Amino acid sequence: MRDNPMTNPVRQCAEVRHQCASALVKVSAPVRQRPYRAHAAHTHHTTDIQKPNQCANNTQRKALQMADFPLLDADYTAATTDLNRTVLNTLDPIEPAIDETDTYCTIPIRLVHDTAAGLHLELGPYTIDHTDIERLRNAIHAYDLANHGPTLRRVK
Repeated sequence: MRDNPMTNPVRQCAEVRHQCASALVKVSAPVRQRPYRAHAAHTHHTTDIQKPNQCANNTQRKALQMADFPLLDADYTAATTDLNRTVLNTLDPIEPAIDETDTYCTIPIRLVHDTAAGLHLELGPYTIDHTDIERLRNAIHAYDLANHGPTLRRVK
């Protein structure tokens, strides 16, 4: 009997990682190190405002190396068939720190549309709709202000 990829955690992890990025490089990292490492060929695109997958010299950016952390995601097989779920865009995953265990986890981010929730973001097993997205926008803006980081300013 063939095993279902959604019930086998190793296959599920591999499947989600394949969906989240076209070419991820597995890297073992000590606990509490920065989860992502910038690729060696071009590091300037992380601060420049450009098209998401292109560097200033118009070369495709290489895949970010990703540490091997546990995956936090859900099985969306039923939603895909019952709710006509369509993944419109798969974005780079995030790897937030878990302070209680002093580790990180990997959470995929997807832009999705289905008949029940309409257009929304999936952060792993969590569905984030327009009201939550506005709250996240406000939180990121507050973070940027506190760190004197990038913010949007209107010029008159």
